Order: sequence, then structure tokens, then C-alpha cells
Amino acid sequence: MQKNIIKVILFLFVLLGFCSCLMVNHSKREKMSYYIKQADSLNREHRKMPASKRMTEVANFFDISGNDKEKASAFYLLGCSFRDEGEMPLALENYNKALVFLTEATDSCMFALKARIFGQKAELFIRQFLPKDAIEADTNAYKCALLAKDTLSAAIFLSYASSGYNMLGNFDEALRVTEKSVSLLKMIGQKQLAAFISGTMFGIYVKQGNLQKAKSLMHIYEKTSGLFDKYGHIAKGYEIFYYNKGMFCLKSGQFGAAENILGKLCGIMNLVIVKRQVIMDFTYYIKR
Repeated sequence: MQKNIIKVILFLFVLLGFCSCLMVNHSKREKMSYYIKQADSLNREHRKMPASKRMTEVANFFDISGNDKEKASAFYLLGCSFRDEGEMPLALENYNKALVFLTEATDSCMFALKARIFGQKAELFIRQFLPKDAIEADTNAYKCALLAKDTLSAAIFLSYASSGYNMLGNFDEALRVTEKSVSLLKMIGQKQLAAFISGTMFGIYVKQGNLQKAKSLMHIYEKTSGLFDKYGHIAKGYEIFYYNKGMFCLKSGQFGAAENILGKLCGIMNLVIVKRQVIMDFTYYIKR
């Protein structure tokens, strides 16, 4: 009788310990899930990510206790933390770890995550002046976004590939992918974004001397992109448009307009290198 009582007590102690472990693990999972959601939100809003030390703890937890999507999300966000800390090799390493868990992706959520990871890889490659790798990553991001049935993201990723082609000096391919991106955006009613992305083609057409096409895009960009105020001033960060428009005017023989526009650019940017380039270009076309 006494032996049975002891066995029951021991069993209850074991059961209690097991339940306690479950509760602790559940509590930790909730904590780690919160960190994942918080980091994902910050990343989407382009705000500074939590420290890599915390995200390493999160990744290690889900590496043991998570499903494939949780593991991929954790390592992806750890990569983003390293990105914000300027640790590009570690960021790339963790992006690649995340992609391993998405090899057998089947649903739209996993394909969407896969697209975001490839997009981040492309961004790193551009920063490291690796255009071919960037093009490959952006192309993969585009394909994954289509599989996720997210045409908007697919079009944006495709437009990003033009940066790699521009770096390589392959302007025809840059135009091709941008035009395809713009077509997709128009197809889903994103006319303003389509006009915004069209602006990247304007400079290429000016450089190639296709002034008729450049003029058409210039008007669309100025009227529809949403970047200009009521006085015709472009938003900060997009002043390169003034250079391209100035060059368009020079090549069109509108020297007075070119002088005004390029003068505005020099006044805004106030950089010696910009002023020198503007003066060289202006002088060249005036003397022709």
C-alpha cells in the first residue's frame, strides 16, 4: 500500500515537472513570437531593427522549436538586424539560411517571404557593386512574388533589376524590365506608381538621344508621379531629374531652358562634382 502511494507521489512530481516545462516553453514561445512580430513590423516600416543579439536568440529558439516558416522568418529578420548594423556578410549568410527552409515552399505566404528575402539579397549586392548577382536575386524575387499572387510586389522587384543592368551599362535590358514593370502596374491600376517608375527610363532615353520617347515620359512623370508640388518643384532626393531634363533641353536645342534647369540643380545640390559635370555638359552642347 505504502509503495503504491510513493509511486503515485513520484508520478505526480514527474507530471508536475513536465507540465511546468510545457508552461515555460509556451511562455518562451509567446515571447519569441512577439519579438518576431515586432521585428517584422519595424522592418516593413523601414525602421531600425532590434539588436542582432536579441534576434540571434530568437533564431536559435525557432531553429529548434519552430516550423519551416518560423525558422525562415527568424533567420531572415536576423539577417535584417545584421544589415542595419552594417554587417553585410552576416546579413547575407542569414538570408541564405532562411531560404533553405523555404526550398519546399507551397503556399502564398511562404512565396511572399521568399520574395522579400531575395529582394534584400539584391539590395546588398547593389551596395557591394555586384550587379549580376543583384539582377539574379531581383529576378527570383519577381518570380516568387508572382507565385505568391502579389502582382504589385512582382512589378516593383522587376523594376529594381534595372539598377543592376544600368550598372553593367546594359541600358536596353534596363528599359525592357522597366517597361514590363510599368505594364504590370498599369494592368492593376497603379498609374501613379507606374509613372514614378517610368521616370527611371527618362534619363536612359535622353542619353540614347531618343528625345521623342523621353519627352513623352517626362510629361507623364511630371504630371502623374506625385513627386512634384504645385510650383513644379520635385521632392527631395529626386533632384537627378533636373539633370536629365536639363540634358533633354540641351539636346533639343533649348539652351535657355537648359541653363535655368541645370542652374536650379546646382543651387539645390551645391556639390562641386555636380557643378563641374553640369558646366562640362552645357559647354559641350553650346559649342556644337
